[in-house]
Amino acid sequence: MLNNSWNIGKFFGIPARIHWSFLLIIAYTAGSALQEGKDWHTILVEIVFVLTVFLCVLLHEYGHAITAKKYDIQTEDIILLPIGGVARLRGLPQKPIQEVVIALMGPAVNVIIALILWMVLMIFKVDIISQLTLAAENGGIQWSSLVPYLIITNVLLVLFNMIPCFPMDGGRVFRALLSMKWGKLTATKWATRLSQLICILFILVGSYYSYWNLVIIGVVIFLMGAMEYKHVAYDEVLKGITVGESCIKNFNSVPEYFDVSSALNFPPQDATENLLVVNLSGDVSGSVPFKKLEQTARQEPNTRVNQIKNSILHYVHEDAMLAEIYPQVKGNSDVLVVINGANEILGILDRLTLMRVMNRNKF
Repeated sequence: MLNNSWNIGKFFGIPARIHWSFLLIIAYTAGSALQEGKDWHTILVEIVFVLTVFLCVLLHEYGHAITAKKYDIQTEDIILLPIGGVARLRGLPQKPIQEVVIALMGPAVNVIIALILWMVLMIFKVDIISQLTLAAENGGIQWSSLVPYLIITNVLLVLFNMIPCFPMDGGRVFRALLSMKWGKLTATKWATRLSQLICILFILVGSYYSYWNLVIIGVVIFLMGAMEYKHVAYDEVLKGITVGESCIKNFNSVPEYFDVSSALNFPPQDATENLLVVNLSGDVSGSVPFKKLEQTARQEPNTRVNQIKNSILHYVHEDAMLAEIYPQVKGNSDVLVVINGANEILGILDRLTLMRVMNRNKF
């Protein structure tokens, strides 16, 4: 889902993207304003306000990402969604204090934005209260009240994000504080449970008062918290397990010059869904999922294995930790070739192998 987004730039070495569904916010803003009978001038101001708020959200996420970089945690990208922003970190902080700092730097950016805007208004001697009152009397945000509204919005972003609702910033701080005493997995479990109670409250209040945005936020955060807990649980399970201990050593390979129908006589062994492909010299030249062989055999049985193989091989040393390569394996059908210090192939590891390890080590 998050991959359906458009690139809007790269700042501090971190790509920024905007999800296609973000356009729904613009459409909702314009549609609601039209339904209320507002003129196009007011609608334009409100759209500019929404875009500016999301700029603040983007800066908020960069606060997290840049701070994480200080702890050698890279960020895949930052994506703007209708419900806010997501900084997709490639790893988790190892120390609780690091998580606290990373979590707090997002709201800190909003505090800085609010202070800068407030100082600008003070310099120009703008009466914030009168501008907000005027906007309320006119039935919408005006150009003159845009900055006061942005100040209030940034303050509200800080307060909302600091609710101990995991995986929001406040929830991450809460989790980090708990993990100082009880460890990350237990801390995540209790932070998630508290978060889900708060989300249920969001959903109930939103449903009762017809605040449907609050209902959506409650549902999304509820699900995200559960996913985060699962990710941490996986990390705990995989901790201390090497690739060499987990790989499939009893595996089959198929010659690349075979047609796919003949290759079906070499089914994968044990818990793996891939076959290695070898050339005439007996060297490994790629891999192929067995399901792809079956599908091709039904449609074009004379196709050579060489024509459908994946020539890109990923080699990993037997002493590598499974937790380190988990992100590389979990989301695709690629196969990892496990080698020893002499570059000899010991086995293979893929998504199905990883699932077997998970099932063997229940959490």
